[in-house]
Amino acid sequence: MDQNQTSQDGAEPVLRVPKFKSGLISKSKVRRFILDYAKVKRAHKFSRVSDDVYFQAEASLKRWCQQRVADQPSAGKTIM
Repeated sequence: MDQNQTSQDGAEPVLRVPKFKSGLISKSKVRRFILDYAKVKRAHKFSRVSDDVYFQAEASLKRWCQQRVADQPSAGKTIM
């Protein structure tokens, strides 16, 4: 099936998004940023970051990237 062929029921085209072996974000850098920010902005001292935070950060970045591509004009070579 081509990338833009219709699904079996004929409804909408099926788009396959490539899967990446590793994430787009560095967990250690996200953790450090969040804990440093919390240290400045919050009175309570935080020492851990849950796995859900990394999942949400990764999902948000992917959505942002997808929207960036979708918002580009059809002409040109550079994504702005």
